[in-house]
Amino acid sequence: MPLFDAPSGARIHYMVPSSPDHSETIDPSKPTVVLLHPVFLDSHFFAKQYGDARLARGYNLASLDHHYHGQTEAELDDKPYDFNLVAEDLLYAMNGIGISKAHLLATGVGAQIAVVMQTLAPERISSLLLCGLLPERETEENLEQYRFMRDACCENADDGSDRLPSDVVHGLHWVLFGEDESAQSLMEEWVETTSLRPSNKLLISKLFSVLVDRTPMGQELWDAISCPVLVIHGGNDVACSERVAREEFNRMSRAPKEFHVVADAPHLLSWTHALKVNTLLANFLDHITGVDSRETVLRLANKKSFPRRTD
Repeated sequence: MPLFDAPSGARIHYMVPSSPDHSETIDPSKPTVVLLHPVFLDSHFFAKQYGDARLARGYNLASLDHHYHGQTEAELDDKPYDFNLVAEDLLYAMNGIGISKAHLLATGVGAQIAVVMQTLAPERISSLLLCGLLPERETEENLEQYRFMRDACCENADDGSDRLPSDVVHGLHWVLFGEDESAQSLMEEWVETTSLRPSNKLLISKLFSVLVDRTPMGQELWDAISCPVLVIHGGNDVACSERVAREEFNRMSRAPKEFHVVADAPHLLSWTHALKVNTLLANFLDHITGVDSRETVLRLANKKSFPRRTD
């Protein structure tokens, strides 16, 4: 299990699923995409991106479990979630595993971490690929719902075991994936393996702090973004409306950028609508890097035909 020691004392777990020999090494001849997962889940969330040959053969894919998630080890305390600390540690970890510069593919809270990383070290971020933004300010309705789920997490499961109650799991599924049932197996595996359990109240408080204690980033952070930006939004995202997502997109006034809506898709659409999302990602990355990932796949793999950019 590869771990990298960060300045805060955290030990950052990382994977390089694009390395064909499972060596977890970066191919210096390819551009690198660093993947930052949403809150509650971990880097396995991106399995459908790892499995897309356009991304995994055309680019290095390196995923990081950020603090309090997956196999990353970070000391828990009762303080609010610190986006700057997390961003600084992840930038340090990128250095340690040989990534001097990268495109950031980020979802949900990962998207906000990515924006902070870009403002801290703009020379190291080639582009932002933001798939499922969080609103800069949560609505009172959303805050009430998240606080209710946070408190409910402290209760044992229906059978009395130290697992999340079914109402919490169903509620999270609805917020993250809507009514799409394709994520059922992912959620079931997560319930079995997550450290988010009624007995771990510090972790419950820390992770929900991401949602209920989040403060607006401020226009100066949006103004600091000058790298290319791709925003992909789900048309049925209940965590962030299209209107709010477009407002945040427009605040990145200095960045060359694209905004795409995937109809009927939920908040975590890179899982539920992976083919459409991966096509948008590959097209955008190919356009700004000069890589022809489709040709790479045709040359190295099984001659499949993929959609390609028309402009």
